[in-house]
Amino acid sequence: MANWNFWLCFALILYSVTRSDARTLNPLVKKRRELSARYQAVLEEAQEMYHFRLRNDGLSKIWYESKRVSPGGPDPMHH
Repeated sequence: MANWNFWLCFALILYSVTRSDARTLNPLVKKRRELSARYQAVLEEAQEMYHFRLRNDGLSKIWYESKRVSPGGPDPMHH
């Protein structure tokens, strides 16, 4: 019985090793390059939008001035 269990375990291990052999990566690398080009285009567009927003934020800060006054430090009677 123990001999049968050994051979069954050995066969399962051998089967799992043969099923996990390596494949060539050429098709995967080509797909990755295509996706990389798409992501690069999206990244460039996002950078343009970010810089456009920074320019607009700079203009809006000219028109907006805060009228708040700083209290000058912590209130000693607070606690």
